[in-house]
Amino acid sequence: LSNSKSYDNSFSEFSEEAMQPLSHQFSEVSLVKETETHWLFRAKRFGRWYMLKALPPAMRNSEFHLQMLHKEMEVLMQLRHPGIEDCLGMEHLADYTDSEGKLISVGPCIILEYIDGETLAETIKDNSSFFTLHSSFLDELLDALAYMHTAGITHRDLKPSNIMVTHNG
Repeated sequence: LSNSKSYDNSFSEFSEEAMQPLSHQFSEVSLVKETETHWLFRAKRFGRWYMLKALPPAMRNSEFHLQMLHKEMEVLMQLRHPGIEDCLGMEHLADYTDSEGKLISVGPCIILEYIDGETLAETIKDNSSFFTLHSSFLDELLDALAYMHTAGITHRDLKPSNIMVTHNG
């Protein structure tokens, strides 16, 4: 079908950034947190942010630690609850060079949804009256834990630094 009319697209609601091609490769990979047992990275894919939970370099060749990471992914994949972070799978990521030319090594990692917020530990530190102001938070937390227990799963490291509080409520 031929149409000789031309259309003015200048009023499009899509920004120039939104029109950029999406990539299946992770980009803007940055280390967010290091502990003895895992490293957390924030990364972008398909225009969305994700968290990548990886092993520290010293543990990446340990079959035991690789199996533990895989087991954590399997458990998380079984859970679907609004109060529990979604797991999207596991991948082995190649090394990246960031915008400053620094080499970032991720390796095998669990891909998790990105939670825009802060830990409960950070929230309590900044706002001692948090529980008084947000009693519904405790209900949501207990509901998520009850869901996990019904599925036969016990969280072995439940503490304020492992609980996220979203910025959007």
